[in-house]
Amino acid sequence: MGHPEVIHDGPVVLVVEDDPLVRALIVERFDDAGLVVIEADDGEWAISILESNAPFVQVLFTDIALPGAIDGVSLALQVLERWPWMAVAMTSGKFAPDDLPGGVRFFAKPFAADHVVEQIREMALPE
Repeated sequence: MGHPEVIHDGPVVLVVEDDPLVRALIVERFDDAGLVVIEADDGEWAISILESNAPFVQVLFTDIALPGAIDGVSLALQVLERWPWMAVAMTSGKFAPDDLPGGVRFFAKPFAADHVVEQIREMALPE
């Protein structure tokens, strides 16, 4: 898999979700809202994408439960440390984190897509 070509015609969101159906639905809603979406299905792929595209990404939207060595919490912590300008949102249908790193927003699944889209747009385009 090569790195995606990032087209800079709107705020960029990296969506990290291992369930292809859930990811497709999220991507479609973000795309409809005018966000540019990059997709990854695990934490390792997300870090790989960010290592070459982080300056262009405004928001990380990640599931907490991800396959492989980097789960969503570890991914969020790495992003906040390495790319502190990036906003981070997390979601899960299984876990409700007790303490999120500062500034991280959490959306429990199933979530109202319109609400999430509005929040992510707000995070991507701070006033």
